[in-house]
Formats: sequence, C-alpha cells, structure tokens
Amino acid sequence: MQLKADPRPASIPVIFLAALSEASNKLKGLTLGAVDYISKPFERALVLAGVRSHLELHRLTDLIMPGMSGLNACLQLKARPETLEIPLVLLSLRTGFPEEEKGCQFGAVEYLYKPFGRAEFTACVP
Repeated sequence: MQLKADPRPASIPVIFLAALSEASNKLKGLTLGAVDYISKPFERALVLAGVRSHLELHRLTDLIMPGMSGLNACLQLKARPETLEIPLVLLSLRTGFPEEEKGCQFGAVEYLYKPFGRAEFTACVP
C-alpha cells in the first residue's frame, strides 16, 4: 500500500503522528510516502513547526519545480534569501562525474545516485 497511489491527494505532504516510536515503524511510514514521522510524546510547537516547514517546502517546490529539472530548482532555491541556507541533497538516476560536479556548482551539498542505501543517505544528510 502506498499513501500516494491515488493521484488526487498525491501532492499533499503527509506527516505521521504516532504512538509507535521504533525505527522500523518510522521506516515503514516514510516508505509508504510520508514526509515525516513524529512519535509520542510530542510537543505541539514541534509538530506545528514541522507542518509549517513541510508546507513551505511544498509551496516553494510547487512554485519552482513545474517543468524544471532538479538542477534548476537548486539554482532557484539558492537565489532566494529564505532558502539560501538550506542544504540541498540531489537524488538522481543520472550517474557520472559531470552530473555530480554540475549539482555541486548549482548549490547542492551532496549528490546521490539511485538506488542508494539508507546508510549512504543518512551519512550525507546534514
């Protein structure tokens, strides 16, 4: 089952608020398509800050990404004062040094080739 299988709500960012805090439950939620997984006990301010962050990121990518490559989105995010300091990790099927070099030139702090492992991803996320 995938959260995003139905195209109608596919663009809505989903955040799980759950009592289950084991890593396997978080991994399952994120694998299903959630953008975040917050387990109990959670603080209201933390949840609201997470929701605001995800909605703002969603809004910005909707403004920036239509018909645009990840590299161009990188340029756009680095051109905005409110997103300039956000570390960007590019995830791509394109492999090779020229692509990786281009990603770094466009402002990405890391460039991962799909498929990549969990350890590889968590090691590069600032």
